[in-house]
Amino acid sequence: MVAPTKGELAEEQKGEKKGQERERVRTERKERPRLETGHGRMKRIHKRAVDRTRKRSIEIEAMLSDSDFSDREDSDLESEREEAREKDAVIETLREEVRRLRNLSREESDELGERRRRSRRASRESWAGRTSHSI
Repeated sequence: MVAPTKGELAEEQKGEKKGQERERVRTERKERPRLETGHGRMKRIHKRAVDRTRKRSIEIEAMLSDSDFSDREDSDLESEREEAREKDAVIETLREEVRRLRNLSREESDELGERRRRSRRASRESWAGRTSHSI
């Protein structure tokens, strides 16, 4: 089967009306050896990784050579620690509130269950009392 050229495909499309599907024509692909495709991709990935590592090492060297960096780093770390402590305090407060609400909910649920049990028991007893008299 010979693949049609772009010009032939365009002529086919012009002749078609809306709503009609045209027959799908497969164009031939150039076959490439598998080794070639995978190998080039892996080389590019490896090269990018090496470049990232090299760039990061240059940044680290620049930071270490900067005399003010250690002072800035200490103050940055301290502010980060303070923020972390504040977040931990807020989280702990929220956890305590959740525990309190769960306990409250459990207590209310237990009370409601107890009221229902009492109500059912009373209902059964009154029903049993009515039926025993009628016998």
